[in-house]
Amino acid sequence: MILQNVVLPTQKDEKTQKLYYRVSGGRGKVSIGGTMVFAGRRRVVFDTYMNCFSVAKWYRYAGLREISLEVALRGTFLLKLIHVYRKKDGTIVRDEQAAVRAESGEKKTFSLACSFAQAPRCGILAFSAENLGEEGELYAAAYTSAQPPRRPVKIGIGICTYRREEYIKANVARLKKAFLENESSPLFENLQVFISDNAGTLAAKDVCARGVHLFRNKNTGGSGGFTRTMIEVNAANDAGAGFTHILLMDDDVAFETESIYRTYSMLRMLREEYRNRFVGGAMFRIERPWLQYASGERWRKADGLWEYETFNLDRDMRKLFHVLDNEQPVPGNYQGWWYCAVPMTVCRKDNLSLPLFIKVDDIEYSMRNKAEIILLNGVNVWHESFETKYSSANEYYSVRNYLIAATLLRDGIREEDAAKYVRRNFVRYLYNYKYDEAELTLLAVKDFLRGPEFLRETDFEKKNKEIMAKNRKMIPAEEFPVKFDKQLYERCMAAPVRRARLKKLFALVTLNGLLLPSRKIVSFSPWGAWSYTQTFRAEYFVAYEPTTKKGFVLRRSLRRFLRCIFMFFRTARLFRKQYGRVSALWKEQYRELIDEESWLKIL
Repeated sequence: MILQNVVLPTQKDEKTQKLYYRVSGGRGKVSIGGTMVFAGRRRVVFDTYMNCFSVAKWYRYAGLREISLEVALRGTFLLKLIHVYRKKDGTIVRDEQAAVRAESGEKKTFSLACSFAQAPRCGILAFSAENLGEEGELYAAAYTSAQPPRRPVKIGIGICTYRREEYIKANVARLKKAFLENESSPLFENLQVFISDNAGTLAAKDVCARGVHLFRNKNTGGSGGFTRTMIEVNAANDAGAGFTHILLMDDDVAFETESIYRTYSMLRMLREEYRNRFVGGAMFRIERPWLQYASGERWRKADGLWEYETFNLDRDMRKLFHVLDNEQPVPGNYQGWWYCAVPMTVCRKDNLSLPLFIKVDDIEYSMRNKAEIILLNGVNVWHESFETKYSSANEYYSVRNYLIAATLLRDGIREEDAAKYVRRNFVRYLYNYKYDEAELTLLAVKDFLRGPEFLRETDFEKKNKEIMAKNRKMIPAEEFPVKFDKQLYERCMAAPVRRARLKKLFALVTLNGLLLPSRKIVSFSPWGAWSYTQTFRAEYFVAYEPTTKKGFVLRRSLRRFLRCIFMFFRTARLFRKQYGRVSALWKEQYRELIDEESWLKIL
């Protein structure tokens, strides 16, 4: 069985080449175009993010002990199978496991074998191909095992989309070519795509084909769209389809189809004790495609509050030591739904997503189901950076859904800690002049205090329109109403946070300088400054996002500040009065919100 294929790019890209292969030795040339063509002596090494083979993970999760590498080529090559790992002192070791001189005047497949019994069960397997002749061609390569698969696997890809037509059409075309219309693929009969179109803007003729299903859905957010695909995959199973997993994927991503194949092959080979694990994909930044944003995430408690922790953050995955670091296990406990394969034994009709619209739904689902995540190098998506998509309206969902999810967790959250979380967000919005966000925070608290009945009675489309009315539009920097240059942004972002007690006291007494004349303009990211000292006595706050060169400008307002403070104290009084009763209601009734019958009333 092929465990994973070596990915050869269809075209050469200097920025991402080292995600796939590295070139060294000799003075020959290597050209890429679906195959790898050599002119003159040249060596190519595949110890890379997309093409390494995880020793420890395949051994642990699948129990594999014998691996073969099969390489199809023409010409004269020296092939080496190499075990690469790091010692405790950080030294990188390269142990040669096998070597063969491969020579053929026509396309021929050569094999090299490795036994895990003879090598430390850590690090990666990789191979190198050195052209020894005048010219040669490497057609394909794959890691295989003689061990038979343990179980059948059939995947339904669930995609929730809202006005992302070009992404969807491109990704469906990619899946059709690789699997859905490719009879030689093992996934030909074992993969289908279920698309929930929350905007109703996709034309069936543009996406529907063999194995691709399109469903018009109300705009019920990500949780509603993904749940629609869960319901449809379950309905297909009721009709005898036999899906074993649903792979939840965002609509604004790009990916190598090999990621899906590797997910499929790992699921087929999982040992019995791991069969209900989730398989997750790393997120890379589409603007800087070599940069990994996250591979493993955790929601953990710190000082009474639930906080996000991202592992393997912002790593340049062209570097070998990052590839090796990525192999280390991380204590992640949730997987974002940009790429998350969930067993259908978990994704049942009585165990769907909470109707949270957007934000925290994937975290709550993983935590509720005590998810354990398998992560593999080479299983990933390229996603638009969150930093470039700031939405003031999203702050409402973040606060409301945080309170709901934190309340439902086994460890829960104490009233004083929940109040601290709200207060921290509210105050930060105030000193960043984000008065709309401050008011949305308080609205989020009030809606949380309405209990589970709020989610039952709410018209999600109507509610979202009300929230989006407060959304702030990002405009090009040249259209800002105040004079701005990038140097101001860089200077402010580099400014140290001052923590002197007298300054804190002075800021408190003067309402962070609102009672004093203004004396400056400040500029930070749309997400805001981290300390009130950075915005003290500023007349304008210029929010600037350097990737898109867009942002918005906020002006301080004593009237809005005092209005927010008045609203805060009213909401805090309500919070103290109702939190205990409402949090108990959430715990008692949330299961009534996650079954198919309840969801069909929403969808």
